[in-house]
Amino acid sequence: MLLLRWCATLVSHSMRLAAYLSRSRHGVFYFRWPIPASLHPDQKRSHVLLSLRTRWPRT
Repeated sequence: MLLLRWCATLVSHSMRLAAYLSRSRHGVFYFRWPIPASLHPDQKRSHVLLSLRTRWPRT
């Protein structure tokens, strides 16, 4: 278990994420989907976040 946690930490620090992926402070990955400016004129939300329900970016 300790080795698995160490490998996950090593990968998370050395691997660059794609621009559409973000990670929460708890380590869960989210897909970030931008909304065009023409569809949100009130400027309240510029993107939608969808949880991928994983802590491993390759799954």
